[in-house]
Amino acid sequence: LYGGRGARSEPHPGKGIWRTTHNLELTLWDSTRAAEVDNLVLLTRDEADSHDATDLESVASLEPAFFASVATKLRRARRDNGFPEGDHSW
Repeated sequence: LYGGRGARSEPHPGKGIWRTTHNLELTLWDSTRAAEVDNLVLLTRDEADSHDATDLESVASLEPAFFASVATKLRRARRDNGFPEGDHSW
């Protein structure tokens, strides 16, 4: 889903999924929901800590392009894994 990179990382030609992932971790996209295929985002540790300290409304208003990118990936993850369309604001 994230190609071996954090969700904020710019695409980089070359190593692809073979790059090191030791500094990446999954965190909840929406902290009010359980950990499910459509609610996990891959970020660096520092990015995950920052994300966990805020709410989705702030992310959507301060970083609309990032918010839209992740929301699109998570909707695709839900669809690709056979889950019914969720009733989420994103």
